[in-house]
Amino acid sequence: MALTKDKKTGRFVKTTFNLSKKCSYCDKKFFCKYGLSSIQFEKKKFCSRQCSSKNQIGNTKKPHSEEWKKQNSLRHKGRRCSAETRRKMGDWQRGEKSKWWKGGVSTQYQLERASIECRLWRESVFTRDNYTCVWCSKKGGWSKEEKRQVVLNADHIKPFKWFPELRFAIDNGRTLCVDCHRTTDTYGARSVTTDLATPNY
Repeated sequence: MALTKDKKTGRFVKTTFNLSKKCSYCDKKFFCKYGLSSIQFEKKKFCSRQCSSKNQIGNTKKPHSEEWKKQNSLRHKGRRCSAETRRKMGDWQRGEKSKWWKGGVSTQYQLERASIECRLWRESVFTRDNYTCVWCSKKGGWSKEEKRQVVLNADHIKPFKWFPELRFAIDNGRTLCVDCHRTTDTYGARSVTTDLATPNY
């Protein structure tokens, strides 16, 4: 054993010098790597992750059958949390509750873009249009004809930036594929330079 300084706490702890132990599962002799504290050395019981997982399987109840796994997968397929639950999950780690909190540096525009209301608006627009581009009628997902993924965007007909009262209005949204979305007059920075007096929506 030797004393080394712990990087996290700054305290000096006892560390090992390649001491050997016996695996609790396969009885194989193995060496612990240098730098383990005395507490970590005592907790080390297995020579590998495989032995650790095999030991856990042996100590649990009878493993589930393949039929049960398939039924359980189908039972949960397509299930999603409700809007209220998703809102609660977001509020649980938002603002000062988040470990990445920096004192409120995000603008109101950024907060609304990342809000649950904006995500629900996007899903509602996709559902209304049946996940299909309203201009070229391409379905979202893998395209066998083009042999590529068709990505869909929920586009604001009247720009998000200039019409705050219509930001979450479903009638102000439309489903467009990325290619069609890039041709609009309000795509990206074009919404800043677009002449609002003579809009081409």
